[in-house]
Amino acid sequence: MKKQYLDEIRVLLGRYVITAAEINDIIGDYDRLYEDGLAKGMNDEEVVAFLGKPEKVVRDLGDSYERKPGKPNRQGKIIALMPFLCVIAYFLIGFVGHAWHPGWLVFLAIPVSAIVFGHTGRGFAHKLTALSPFIAVVAFIILGEYGYWNPGWLVFLLIPMFGALSDRSWKGKVFALTLLLAAGGYLYCGYALNSWGYGALSFLLPLVFGAATGFVDIVVDWKDYRKLPLAQRRFVLMMWFVVLAAAATYVILGFALGWWGYAWLVFLVIPMYPIIAKGGVKNRIVALSPFLATILFFLLGFLVPGAWAYAWIAFLLIPMTAILKNA
Repeated sequence: MKKQYLDEIRVLLGRYVITAAEINDIIGDYDRLYEDGLAKGMNDEEVVAFLGKPEKVVRDLGDSYERKPGKPNRQGKIIALMPFLCVIAYFLIGFVGHAWHPGWLVFLAIPVSAIVFGHTGRGFAHKLTALSPFIAVVAFIILGEYGYWNPGWLVFLLIPMFGALSDRSWKGKVFALTLLLAAGGYLYCGYALNSWGYGALSFLLPLVFGAATGFVDIVVDWKDYRKLPLAQRRFVLMMWFVVLAAAATYVILGFALGWWGYAWLVFLVIPMYPIIAKGGVKNRIVALSPFLATILFFLLGFLVPGAWAYAWIAFLLIPMTAILKNA
């Protein structure tokens, strides 16, 4: 059973751009974890349930590696063309409509197209959950342009709401309802009572419900955490630190300096950290280039007057780094 489990992980890892030495290290780690589970009295089924099925294990690990290219198809062509279509649309919006900002939102069509046309095996609910961050960003920026940064940030509740609704249990549906009720309570206290601070207490409702029903796992299982390899434990701790630091920085910059409109760029550090921590040296710069280009693009656009017209040049960093890597 153990051999079959490890062999499946090895085969699935072969779909990614990863060295044989790295695969052997991963297999060695899961071999030891499997043996630890057996030594503690678990049977094979319980060990697999604890560690995760091979598909889930590789899917989680695969976030740090580039997937090997498959056969080209019509959907792949659309995804490949989308950056060029977005550039054309951006120029038309800027030069014809004089709306460089928020016309840059068209560039979100690039990751959206990858979600819509890329993961053909995923259902509608999963795709909607994956699309929810982009829907929220577009709504947030548009509301902010009309001066509604607060309570416009409530649109980001769409992300956990869609995620909860995609859960098949009744807990997910009720949790989504508690988020909706909390948002309603926040708006009522803010506009009717002019007390946004007390309105924020409304969000205790989904937290209490989630903790009481187990839908939201607030308690960290340190026993399972200690079973992870040392390198993975360090990564998990740093990931938690990066997420909390990004959230704290965003709130501080928003309330202290009023930078709600562009302080959200700090959240890009969250997907950047795994690339820096786990990505290979050769692929690291290429993988980071979209995030660095995005940060540079927005900083130029927001901070330099009239820079939206040429800030798009920052996105040339992406093909330039790829060319330099393969040169």
